[in-house]
Amino acid sequence: VNAHNFPGGFDGFLDQWSSVDEFSFDLHFVKRSSKLSLTIFEILGLAVCWENSPVYYCNFPKDLTPTGSNDSVELWEGFRKRWSRIVGIMQQKSVKKTTWNLKNQIQALKSPCVSCQRLARLHLDPKTLNNIEVLDSTYVLLPPISVYNGLDICLVAWILWPDEESKTVPNLEKLVKRRLPSEAAAAANRDGRWRNQMHKAAHNGCCRRAVQTRALGSVLLKLLVSQNLSDLIETVEGPLVNVLADMELWGIGADMDACLRARHIIITRLKELDKEAYKLAGKSFSLNANADIADILFTHLKLPVPKGCEKGKLHPSTDKQCLDHLRGSTPNRLSN
Repeated sequence: VNAHNFPGGFDGFLDQWSSVDEFSFDLHFVKRSSKLSLTIFEILGLAVCWENSPVYYCNFPKDLTPTGSNDSVELWEGFRKRWSRIVGIMQQKSVKKTTWNLKNQIQALKSPCVSCQRLARLHLDPKTLNNIEVLDSTYVLLPPISVYNGLDICLVAWILWPDEESKTVPNLEKLVKRRLPSEAAAAANRDGRWRNQMHKAAHNGCCRRAVQTRALGSVLLKLLVSQNLSDLIETVEGPLVNVLADMELWGIGADMDACLRARHIIITRLKELDKEAYKLAGKSFSLNANADIADILFTHLKLPVPKGCEKGKLHPSTDKQCLDHLRGSTPNRLSN
């Protein structure tokens, strides 16, 4: 649904959006480079949905520009007010915001811009406006948005299934098929589809992704709670997404001497752990080879194969989940 078709128009949509306490979103943007070697992001649209709602698409800059006037100053004032409302909604710390690949979207929202050419089509001539920043005579820079309380479904999946997810390139479509019941997956795909395929292409699939992340969030968040992993993502992994986004955008300084010292400490500790493992097993083996680990645990030490871990291609599975099950059934000397 186009957001401007909401009862009360785009402002009515903003009123409703600002009242929800949780929503899913996906940003349609294009990364641009300026002559000053600055990285900026042209914001083309935003898909938003919340519990039991359709997915709404905000078309930028069209939906930000009020109708009924050709006065550039008046139009720009309305434009700024609507963008400011979106800034306020996205920055609410009490509202949970679910998305896919949050890091990239944080980067785009921290350096957003709109095309001067697109604005001109809406009777907004940047040359006639005050207090705006135009880059390369091509893009108008918008006030940045900091996303608070954002939740990346890609990160949630990695925390829940680290061994499986680390072996593949993150893919939302595949995650939906693997983790959602077939009926829920079909509903998410259907709700995010536009009848006009040109619209779907223009929106770059962001409507579909917004609905899919909503569907996944309702399932995966319950798993996080059941496995006592909520604190991990809320206090450690989640906040780090913002840090990584800034590191990629602006770069970082590194103390190479300190890095080398830390590397030496880690290597020394790993060697100590290797020796301890060999001592417990009674023989040396490769801790980097799953086949060797399986041979030590299930053949040499004759430990029972946990239920559900027998399905390895050549040997029982030795992933984190199986080893966690095994910990409780091992002798005391191996469980400490």
